[in-house]
Amino acid sequence: MWSAAHDEGIHSFTVCFDAPLPWVSFADTLADLLDRFGDRVLRVKGLINVVGDHRPWVVHGVHDAAYPPIPLDTWPDTPPFSDRRSRLVFIVRDLTRDAVQRALAALHPTEPEGVAEP
Repeated sequence: MWSAAHDEGIHSFTVCFDAPLPWVSFADTLADLLDRFGDRVLRVKGLINVVGDHRPWVVHGVHDAAYPPIPLDTWPDTPPFSDRRSRLVFIVRDLTRDAVQRALAALHPTEPEGVAEP
């Protein structure tokens, strides 16, 4: 797990998914997460591998607002994104990575994992 200290109670972490995600379930789950924890989610951003689409989708949100996704033409061909794993970076205040993972776990049969990012 990569975690960077910013200020007291503020930290960041990355959550990854190996398999493509169903868009509607992902969007609903992210909306629920932001509705529940939005006061503690300072920022969420990432690239999502969506079931049935060869393009990566850029997602981002601030507090309880998720913005419309932006599909890119192609996946980056440089690591770490060349593996086409979905990655979400969270910057949060007084919210644990475990709480976010539990909220996202329903998206995929295997639990999302944290990833060490440089």
